[in-house]
Amino acid sequence: MDILSQALPDCIIFDGNSYKLNTDFKVWIEFEKIMRNKDLSPIIKIAYISELCFKEVPPACGALFEALLDFYNGGKREKAPAEGNRKPTISFEADGDYIFSAFYSQYGIDLTDNSMHWYKFKALFSGLSEDNMIVKIMHYRSVDISSIKDKNQKEFYRKMKKLYRLEGHEADAGLNLKALF
Repeated sequence: MDILSQALPDCIIFDGNSYKLNTDFKVWIEFEKIMRNKDLSPIIKIAYISELCFKEVPPACGALFEALLDFYNGGKREKAPAEGNRKPTISFEADGDYIFSAFYSQYGIDLTDNSMHWYKFKALFSGLSEDNMIVKIMHYRSVDISSIKDKNQKEFYRKMKKLYRLEGHEADAGLNLKALF
């Protein structure tokens, strides 16, 4: 998807039919929360996602939800992460204050008062500067401590990883959706 030269999608086309989507970023953050919720059964997740993401609920089928996952990923096919890289570095739920702060300070956007297409949100999120606390936190979570030689630096990252760890976030929402089918 070329965000600069193509219209942002508002539907999924599957099997010759067009299914309108709710494209607001808040919907897709909720989508991720549903997918990470270990207490919901796969059937309930599919029902919630269908009601949340589609303007008219289509018949459920695995291929249609693959297209939904492509939309969630910003129109890009995501490669499955290596086994050791399954821990996410971001949780929209746990990190909401940091994300709000970053958007407000860097872009002047109050995420509580605005609607925004999911693709725009993802693009802006990707462009957050390293001065924002959320970017620093994501870095702390992603650092491979075993590759650090300096003892003080290793201890610093160990403390930061512990301080900013995400409890109960073993896999990302995309992997969870693929597991449903």
